Amino acid sequence: MLHGRVTASVPSADRRWVPCPGLPEAVAVDFAPDPTTPESLYLLAGPGLQRSLDGGATWTALPQSRPMFMSRLVLDPRTAGTLYVLPGSDEDSLASLYKSVDGGATFQPSGLPPGLRIEDLAIDPRDSRHLLAAGSARRLCAAFQSADGGASWTSFADNLTELADGGSFTAVRFDPVDPRNVYLVGCKRNFKSADGGITWAPFFPDGALAGLEIDPLQPDVLYAAAPRLQKSTDGGRTWRAVDSLPGAVQRLAVDPHVPGGVYAVTADQGVWASTDGGAHWASIGEGLPGMPVQTLAVDPFQPGHLFVATLGHRGLYTLALEPPAGKNLAALLESVATAGRGRGEPRRQRGGGRRAPTSPRRVAWIISGL
Repeated sequence: MLHGRVTASVPSADRRWVPCPGLPEAVAVDFAPDPTTPESLYLLAGPGLQRSLDGGATWTALPQSRPMFMSRLVLDPRTAGTLYVLPGSDEDSLASLYKSVDGGATFQPSGLPPGLRIEDLAIDPRDSRHLLAAGSARRLCAAFQSADGGASWTSFADNLTELADGGSFTAVRFDPVDPRNVYLVGCKRNFKSADGGITWAPFFPDGALAGLEIDPLQPDVLYAAAPRLQKSTDGGRTWRAVDSLPGAVQRLAVDPHVPGGVYAVTADQGVWASTDGGAHWASIGEGLPGMPVQTLAVDPFQPGHLFVATLGHRGLYTLALEPPAGKNLAALLESVATAGRGRGEPRRQRGGGRRAPTSPRRVAWIISGL
């Protein structure tokens, strides 16, 4: 039996997931903001890339320099307009990673050779030239490091001890506070570096993780899906299961504004919020179409604003959790969670929606990739 479940939804009819204004119906693949430019948003929709320069009010389809299906989008946290896209397969004939320095207007192949399937890319928050790429090569685990912004790369997978013979790495993360700490997960084995990726040691010995997220307010606190939610409070040395969600976790986001704030998407596409590090949860908002959620995002500048990108039916949705006057967001979410504690099974969200708000929401801080 699971404990700590919550049935409450955030009150008020206005707190519903609504389609992002200005965006036609689309099959979203990934979504990300330019973290240096508050009104610049990017959406991978089907085979193309769309950009908004006004917080989502209007969108422009960007021309592609060559036909390619893109599966992931990663933006430079320090340099405006610099972004990377990851092809959706290992069959691209030119490269396994593409880079743009003009806001997506043009892309050039990076130094990674073709034939690789890159699942994730991490950019050092203190040095944008330092990149880590993780994935597979001919069904073997592959990991690469660059010190010059992707112009050249060095493979280091062969130096990892106890590495599985087959599979793929699924995620790589820099500690947002101390980027000497780096995490590399998947491939039936997970690794941590304490020196910026020079040396690595296995961690979480019970099996590979599907993904990993780091609390930016408490960087020793890690969350992962395996597929049940797992949590570490000591930088990955020890872990415990968080058996308080109704099903396997598919997406996670850690709140940069609320200590202990974390959001999760479960297998039934329900979205849940916690303000106590995952001990208790509340269902937040209604109005999602029931389509698979590709990306879950928290706005880095406006507390209480969330985004999800879905496979179809408008593609991008936003939820506003603005607290009443005189009440901060942490107190609002805590009151919701407290009201729902001990009421039994969580209830699922209902579909539907309502008219999009007249003023678009701003940039979202993306945590994806589970």
